[in-house]
Order: sequence, then structure tokens, then C-alpha cells
Amino acid sequence: MKAVNYAATKAFEYKEASTKDNDLKERVDKGAYDKIIRETEAKFSLAEGSIKKETILGRLKSGRKLIAAGKGNVSPLIAIEPHFLDMILQLAVMCQPLTLMV
Repeated sequence: MKAVNYAATKAFEYKEASTKDNDLKERVDKGAYDKIIRETEAKFSLAEGSIKKETILGRLKSGRKLIAAGKGNVSPLIAIEPHFLDMILQLAVMCQPLTLMV
């Protein structure tokens, strides 16, 4: 996810810079996105072809998010999760059940 976000950001910066330099030019140089993808794969030590060009081009469309977060929602209890884990481990050491037995 970080590698795709990085590649999308670099591609967006390149697109903005190349179209800003020449107002008549609406396209970037041929092979520029492929080069950015190869450099990103090398930087993040990924296998060749692990970042899809279609994904990067999809992120560059107007109205789309450039950077994506992880899938799913983040729990509001994530900050206190280590404390719960510590309590559970302490109970396990004392051979105490984690649930109430009725």
C-alpha cells in the first residue's frame, strides 16, 4: 500500500510539473509512468510487476483519492489495546478465565 501511494504521488507530481511547463502539452512523456513504477518497485524491494500501471492511472483521475489508506475501519479502541492485552496475559499467568462462568 505504501509503495502504491508513493508511486501515485510521484506520478501526480510528474504530471503536474510536465503539464505546467508547457500549457499546450496535455500528456506526459511516453514511458514516464513505467519508469516511476520501476523506481518505486526498486526502492521498496518489490518484485517486478507488483505495482499495476492501471492502479496508478486510476489514482490520477480527477475526483479520485491520490493516497489510499488501509482497508477497513480503524477501531476506536486501538489506543488502549495494549492495556487489554496486558490484562489478558496477567489473567492467563494466574490461570484465571477470561469470560464469566455462570
